[in-house]
Amino acid sequence: MLPAPTLRTATTLYCAFVFCLGGLWYANYIANVRGIIDPSGEHLIGGDFINYYTASDLWMSGRLSTLFNVETYQAYLRDLHGLTMPRNWSYPPSFILFLLPLAILPYAMSYSVWVIAGLTVFAGASLKSIRQAAANLRRHALLLALAPASLINAFFGQNGFITGVLLYLGVRLASSRPVLSGICIGLLTIKPQLGLLIPFMLILTRNWTAIASATVTAMALFLLSGLFFGWQAWIDYVELAVPFQRYVMEEWSGLFLKMMPSAYAVGRQFGLDPTLCLLLQAPMTILAIGLTIWLYAKPRHNREATELLFLLCVFMATPYSFNYDMTALMPALLIYWSSKTHTGDLNWQHVALVGGLYLLPAIIFIAPIGPVAMLAACWVLVRGVSSGPARI
Repeated sequence: MLPAPTLRTATTLYCAFVFCLGGLWYANYIANVRGIIDPSGEHLIGGDFINYYTASDLWMSGRLSTLFNVETYQAYLRDLHGLTMPRNWSYPPSFILFLLPLAILPYAMSYSVWVIAGLTVFAGASLKSIRQAAANLRRHALLLALAPASLINAFFGQNGFITGVLLYLGVRLASSRPVLSGICIGLLTIKPQLGLLIPFMLILTRNWTAIASATVTAMALFLLSGLFFGWQAWIDYVELAVPFQRYVMEEWSGLFLKMMPSAYAVGRQFGLDPTLCLLLQAPMTILAIGLTIWLYAKPRHNREATELLFLLCVFMATPYSFNYDMTALMPALLIYWSSKTHTGDLNWQHVALVGGLYLLPAIIFIAPIGPVAMLAACWVLVRGVSSGPARI
């Protein structure tokens, strides 16, 4: 077992490093911002937040159809901001329901509210489940807020705080509060690629209540979005946005590929043909499905390892996930860490697992090791799940 002072020192040093280095870097970044244009002069601050803000603005002005046609959408952004930004809309219309108030405020203020509100909801919901396992809730709150996945999500103005907490709670509450779990899973259809394995989990555990709750929630979200935005929005999404997003995944290159932990994205980074990249992804997806079936085919007593392994399988299974979506792993990692500390089982192997997955969203920017890191973590977690009940 590792001594507690060593762990406390490691977390203190990490937080100090992020505060000092990150604070200096961000201060320099803000000092070179011109209005709402970032220092590069090619993007707005908040990066991807422009999509969400513009979706709200287009709905308020009665021009929502502009959002789904990439040519008219990019022309609209160019005329509005004077910048040629390679942006496209890739979400179902139901996601716009989460964005409706954004354009009420000026862009910079709206971006700030989006990040602060998202982090508050994410941390608040996560800490409620962590409270039972964590000895030092304040330290865990700091680790959640300063996790690379959280910082990346905040900097790019992405939606990972929303999708992360929905995915995490959908899994965490499945057995104890199936109705609420199902609501979270139903809402997660705003990013359907993150829910590929959830039906396996619910069916194998015969959680019919969660299945019913998720189905009703997803249908309500679909109907509500149709009533709000018109059914043409769904038609435009299927006919225009989905095909273009497939084109982005197969043909586009750039920073976004370095933000994806999947085997498919690694293949694309090395310039491989998209079909070959799918062949690289296939074993990861098959393994993730197999592990899910193995996990839930019979009751498991080691809840912390089981939930963390399943969430990891979610990211192994899909070729299309991002590092800011990995906020869903953070509370599960901290609960796993706390349980190992409490039982006296925490060793260097567990620290490598937790530290590696915690830092992975940042590491993949500079080293395409996402699949390898996830496989190594799976190996440790499978042994943990197989070792019997957690002694807590």
